[in-house]
Parts: sequence; C-alpha cells; structure tokens
Amino acid sequence: MIAVDDLNNRLSIYGDPLVKTPNIERLAKRAVRFDRAYCNFPLCNPSRTSLLSGRRPETTQVFNNNVKPRTYLKDAVFLPEYFKARVGKIAHGVSMCRYSC
Repeated sequence: MIAVDDLNNRLSIYGDPLVKTPNIERLAKRAVRFDRAYCNFPLCNPSRTSLLSGRRPETTQVFNNNVKPRTYLKDAVFLPEYFKARVGKIAHGVSMCRYSC
C-alpha cells in the first residue's frame, strides 16, 4: 500500500497536460488507481486513525488532532503493527504501535 497525503490530482495520469510524471504513470499501469477516493473526516489524525485501524471515527472517538489514537482503542491492531513495519510519514510519531513496529 502506498499512501500519500496532501497530494492533489495534478498528475498526468489524471489528465493534466503540463505535469510530467513518468514513474507514476508506469506504476499506475500496473496498479489500481482510485478516481473517487475520499477521506472520511476533515482532519488528519481522525482520518489516519480510521484508515490504520479499520474503524470509523465514531468508533475510534478520535475527532481532533490532539487525541492519541490509542486513547479509546487499547486492543486494536493498526496496519503498521499487522505488517510489522512502520516506514514513512503516515504514522509520523503518533503512538499507534503497542510494541516496536
């Protein structure tokens, strides 16, 4: 899974005639491109917690950027834990992993 945040769709694969993105084009030919992907909450922490836990914000009870993801999800297994990998920015410093991922 490649997750990118804060990215608009000004890419050649979405029809932008000025932007040249040959590596993304090559990846898109071998992958699934989502044309109608939406976040489920208008803030990053609730949306990220939801994505990585597989639970809706109403269940996670994370509605702002000040609540730690594990506050109400003590036993949840987040994707970085499941895959035993924490690489990149998506979990950037928040304590999603109970143990070292």
